[in-house]
Formats: sequence, structure tokens, C-alpha cells
Amino acid sequence: MHSSQNITHRNRLAAVGYIPIANFLIFAAHRREKFVARHTLNGILLTIYFFAAYFLIPDFGNFVAIIFAAIAVGGFIHASAGQKFDLPLIGDFVDWLAKTFDKKQKEI
Repeated sequence: MHSSQNITHRNRLAAVGYIPIANFLIFAAHRREKFVARHTLNGILLTIYFFAAYFLIPDFGNFVAIIFAAIAVGGFIHASAGQKFDLPLIGDFVDWLAKTFDKKQKEI
């Protein structure tokens, strides 16, 4: 059973996983913790989508990027509260990625 201090630390790590660049570092260090890995993968995918929308979609890229940023803020809030957060349309993909990285870590 986790102490409340460990859960608070876990929630903070998961929340920071939505901040670009920090999410890659946190995932590399804590990919075995399912809660942190799941939120961090959400953050990584949102970061990729944000920059892709901003640079690749002419005229409307700014608006689409703002939507991805708002979703990241929602994920940050859910993670800091210790709640699961599923991204629309790609939640299953994030689950698959988290399981894949967990399996690879166990094999090593």
C-alpha cells in the first residue's frame, strides 16, 4: 500500500508529464509506473500533435494547437488529482504503448 506522500509524488510526476520536454525525461525515468507512464505518454502525444498542428495546418493551425493545449491542461488537472485521463480517439493507443514499454522493460 502506498503512503499518501508517495501518491502525491506520483500525481505530481504525472502532472508534469504534460509539460513539453519534461514529459520525455519523466517517461524515461518512470516508465514502469503505470499511472505516471500513461499520463506522460498522453503528454508526449499531445506535444507532438500540438507542434504538428501549429506548423503543418495552414491558417487554422493556431486554433487546433490551442485545443490540444487545452486538452493538456485538462490532463494536468486530472493527473494532479490522481485521476485517470483518456484522450479522445487515442486512449486505446496510449494503453497499448504503455503495455508495450512495460513488457520491454520486464524482458531486459
